[in-house]
Amino acid sequence: MIKKFVFFVLTLTFVFLSQRCKTVEEEPDYTYSIDSVWWSDSIDANHDGFTSYRRLNLNVHLKEDVSRPIRARVFYQPVEASEFTFYAFSKKTLAVGKDKDNILGVSIGSPNKELERGAYNFKVEIYEEGGSRLEAVTGKKDSLTLYNNAFEKTETDNNYSLNVYWRDAFDNDKDGYWSRAYLVLDANNDANVTRNLEAKIYYKHSSETEYSKDSLYADVNFTITNSSQDDSVSVPIGIAPNDFAHGEYDFRVELYEAGTNTLIIIDDEENTPALSGVKLETDDEDSYHFSIGKIWWTDLVDLDGDSYTSRRKLHFDVNVDREGQSFPVYAKIFDKLTDSTEYKLYDSTDYFIVTGSKADDAYSLTVGTTKAELDSASYDFLISIFQTLNDTTEIIRYTISGATVDTLKSQKFETAKQD
Repeated sequence: MIKKFVFFVLTLTFVFLSQRCKTVEEEPDYTYSIDSVWWSDSIDANHDGFTSYRRLNLNVHLKEDVSRPIRARVFYQPVEASEFTFYAFSKKTLAVGKDKDNILGVSIGSPNKELERGAYNFKVEIYEEGGSRLEAVTGKKDSLTLYNNAFEKTETDNNYSLNVYWRDAFDNDKDGYWSRAYLVLDANNDANVTRNLEAKIYYKHSSETEYSKDSLYADVNFTITNSSQDDSVSVPIGIAPNDFAHGEYDFRVELYEAGTNTLIIIDDEENTPALSGVKLETDDEDSYHFSIGKIWWTDLVDLDGDSYTSRRKLHFDVNVDREGQSFPVYAKIFDKLTDSTEYKLYDSTDYFIVTGSKADDAYSLTVGTTKAELDSASYDFLISIFQTLNDTTEIIRYTISGATVDTLKSQKFETAKQD
């Protein structure tokens, strides 16, 4: 009897676990289709009909009202071959359902493998990210686009090259986001002749998948000679009113022979890290503001008790509206007789560090030292906070005086001898 009971329990456990595993393994089978396939960005610099680069685009539809991460797998086949070979993945894309357009693209050519001179057929398969089930595949309706495409390597198609980098990036608040910079285009040609070129620069948010024609930022014409480094062109990026709201951006450079539609080079975030995820913000967002939160006096020396001090310490707590960030500054202290209209420099401080609105980074300066005594009178004081930019330029960040703060107004001093 006990054996039968144990056998019954084990049988139920096995059935339960089997059903549970089956439930875990079952995944929703959504309805995908490849709506259309097309090529763009063809580079055929020598006009022989063989491209060294093209972008293969496809529009994927998902019928159900869900969003799913997907990738495209691209396969290629020399026309004389019998089987397709895997070529490259697309980027992961979040496909939106209800038959909306979801655009995917794969570069045929750099940064992926360049193809030997010849004719090729292509095939595209769609999979959910992390899944192994084929969700959609190109078919006969796409054969005119995907079959008999002529390719060759860059070395036989194009004698141009392009080096792209940034210079003079300005980040006033030191948060890693530039308000402006120059994008340098150094194009070269291996022939000892002068070429007239046109560069079109596009931008997009890094979260977006495609550049639009409306995202053209700059159109620049310039001349190059051979591989000279002296003929590079610097394009200003972020100068108002063409500035960028706080965010990360990708850039794309298209290089043409001037006066033609002949595309000779494309450089973008896929090829060059410097063009990917560039952190930018507006001038207003790149600025920060200093203030003095508290001013007080200590260590008063008044030996004769007449309320005129011969010496005391002036304390001031400088704050900046960037919590957690530190900035080196220095202060200049000015004084004037109460009935006077002009301040004169009394003293300057060393550099000191200001961090956010911390109260423990206050600075102090002694007024009434033997080197700079004040004759018996009432004085108004003024404090200016300075910052040095680019090791040469000094700018005033904040100023406060007895006109607005009583602590700096009508302060009585006299010399040590008078005290």
